[in-house]
Order: sequence, then structure tokens, then C-alpha cells
Amino acid sequence: MNNKVAEAGEAFKRAEANAAGNPIVMNHMGIIAAKAGDRKKAMEYYDKANGAGPEVNYNKGIMNVRDGKYADAVSNFGDNKGFNKALAELLNGNNGAVATTLDNSNEKDMAMASYLKAVAAARNNNTADVISNLKTAIEKDGSLKAWAKDDAEFLKLRDNADFKGMTN
Repeated sequence: MNNKVAEAGEAFKRAEANAAGNPIVMNHMGIIAAKAGDRKKAMEYYDKANGAGPEVNYNKGIMNVRDGKYADAVSNFGDNKGFNKALAELLNGNNGAVATTLDNSNEKDMAMASYLKAVAAARNNNTADVISNLKTAIEKDGSLKAWAKDDAEFLKLRDNADFKGMTN
């Protein structure tokens, strides 16, 4: 939590030596490997961590998204309702699930949650929901105005007066 990844890695290596095969330690070793950019090693640790709780599958889901395995990610996120699962659903082509997942999460009030819902709405050609969600996202984080203006997801809306009003 203090972003002391190297020190945490050393502590978990000591724990691994003392508790060989402990699934909780394996999960943490996977996190350290992932933070170091070694996704393959991270998944090896996560595979050894099965049984350590839902966090293991969540962590696998994160790796699946990074590796472009979106269906696997959705499956690994399981019952988790949050931004990462909604992103995996969107990337897996299930645009309709995004709003439901986010609306049932404790992350529903994040600016990026509203932005992601706007992207899903754009992919479903639902202009009213795009405008509504973008308005909410920009109200929460003004920097998203510039993102939306240049985002290819909203290309079809560039001539829409409401869209122009929000992004100019």
C-alpha cells in the first residue's frame, strides 16, 4: 500500500521460503510479479494460489484483460461488480452489461464509470445515454472533456449540438 514493491517482494520471498505452497503467499507473489511487468510469472503464481479466495480470480482477470483474453477476464471476475469487470465486458463485446455492472458496484460514482457507460452507449448507438453519461463524467472530472472531444468512440457525435456543447 506504500508502493514499496521491491521491499514487499523481498518479504514475500521470505514468506514463500517459510510457507512453501501457501496459496495466499502465492497470490501476493503474483501481484509482485505483475507489478514488475512479468505477466506470465504472475499467472503461474496465481495458478498456484487457487483456494486463496476470490482475490486470486480477480487478479487473474486483470492479467486476462492485459493479455486480451476478455472472455476469460469476465469469467475470472465472476460476481465482482466493478469498473474492471465492466471494462472486460465492453472489450468482450457485451456493451449492454456495462451499465448494469457499474450501477451495481461501489464504483458507480467514479467519473470513469460514467465515461465507460458513455462508450458502451455509443457502441449501442444510444445518443441520449452517451450525452447523459458524458455530462456526468465531465462534471466529476473536467479533464474528461478533452478526452471525449478526441475519442474515436464518439466520432459519430461530433456534429451533435449537445456533444459539441459539452466538449468545446
